[in-house]
Amino acid sequence: MNKLITIIVIALITMIGCNNQDQNPKSDDSKPKIDSKQEIAKLNDFLKKFDEPFQIFKAPTDKPIKVTGKQGTVIHLNPSDLLTESGKQLGKEVEIELKELTNQQQLLRANAQTVSDGNLLVTGGAYYINVTSDGETVKLKEGKSYPVEFIKNSNDDMSLFYGQRDSMGAMNWKPANVKYESPAPVVFQDTNSQKEVEAIFVSGNPYHKKTAVLKAIPKDISDSEYRRNVEKVKADNKQYAIDKEAEDKIKEAEKIAAQEREKEEKINRDAYYARREAAKLTDKYYSPIELSRFGYINCDRMYKPEIAKTTVSYKIANKTEKINYAKVVLIFKTIRAQIQTYYTVINDKITKDDFKNIPVGMNVRFFVVAYQHGKIFAQLTDIMQTSENLNVILAPEELNEEAFQALIYKID
Repeated sequence: MNKLITIIVIALITMIGCNNQDQNPKSDDSKPKIDSKQEIAKLNDFLKKFDEPFQIFKAPTDKPIKVTGKQGTVIHLNPSDLLTESGKQLGKEVEIELKELTNQQQLLRANAQTVSDGNLLVTGGAYYINVTSDGETVKLKEGKSYPVEFIKNSNDDMSLFYGQRDSMGAMNWKPANVKYESPAPVVFQDTNSQKEVEAIFVSGNPYHKKTAVLKAIPKDISDSEYRRNVEKVKADNKQYAIDKEAEDKIKEAEKIAAQEREKEEKINRDAYYARREAAKLTDKYYSPIELSRFGYINCDRMYKPEIAKTTVSYKIANKTEKINYAKVVLIFKTIRAQIQTYYTVINDKITKDDFKNIPVGMNVRFFVVAYQHGKIFAQLTDIMQTSENLNVILAPEELNEEAFQALIYKID
């Protein structure tokens, strides 16, 4: 009997153990698998609500097109150099989309960090150009390009970069090995240094005013003497007439000369102001640069100062709710540049990249944003100076959309 009871107990223990082994794998499989890329994509999709809006232009396709952006970018398109992605001819109209990103908040809104293969860039402006026709994306024909005049936002030597996004949506700028050039300087002069007007030569006697008066001729003189006096008066009057004609000619010549001088001075003034305006444009624009594609374009230079570098680290201290997915941006104040990274927490494991090779002594501030459970969490820190192994604690707070928008505006 005792043996039977023992056998039954062992059998029950074995069955319970088997059931537990079967249940454990099911318990592990029941945990939802989290894809950090998908979660970051959700964050970026939400942030598109605050993106820098497109400037949209429409134009017919039967003539060359000129587009001028709000901030001065000038795009020249020849419809004969374009076709749709499917290889079709353009419709009757094209629609041009333009973004001009020339300050820090515009770059942040457009998710356009200034980095080229891990190297920090200083931007003179980033741009987005896109063309469609009848709802279809347009491209350049093989071997074709289009000229664009970009505003000169920096006196530094700048180069052309084309933008590409990685799998997380972060921007990476690829060099095109083309430099932005300034137009040839315009030499302008004051009106006083312009070519003088030639004096007008008038033929005839030198001018001098002479008044001839027919005097009373005494009667007690001889007839021959009387005739001589009359002839002399007539001669004087004739000379007067000649002198008067010369005077009138000189006056007319002086009038014509004055009109010519006035006309010439106006031409000189107009030329002077035209040159001065051209000189302003020389300072304002780069020479037109030929672009071989649409999309994101940047006017940048590599930032490689000969100073010490450091790693800038951060931690996120959650106050009201655990932050699982966040974008963290390091914004430079002394140069127009910014770098971003992503912060994720999956199964209590934190994954993040700190900011490496950051020059010491730079004025920077952090911007962090998260969006989860329908709530926005964000923070813009005060300006701080980078130092050796700087470590910053970030504490994003819950904001409504209006407050978040106001926070972005504070960046500049």
